[in-house]
Amino acid sequence: MISFKEYLETCRFEASPEADFVREAEANSDLHGVESWSELSRRLAGRPESERRAAERVWRAYEETQA
Repeated sequence: MISFKEYLETCRFEASPEADFVREAEANSDLHGVESWSELSRRLAGRPESERRAAERVWRAYEETQA
């Protein structure tokens, strides 16, 4: 099982809102240790809905790697 931070370092999304989120999340150490979608969602409170949707898609892809 890998951490969300490790996933961010290895996942590949190209030219998309998801790729933008991954780049930002890699640079934002506040997001590295999240352990659930609800925690990540709370940390993204107040951000644009489009960014939150992209983050949710990245999180769901991360969850698929954990199965």
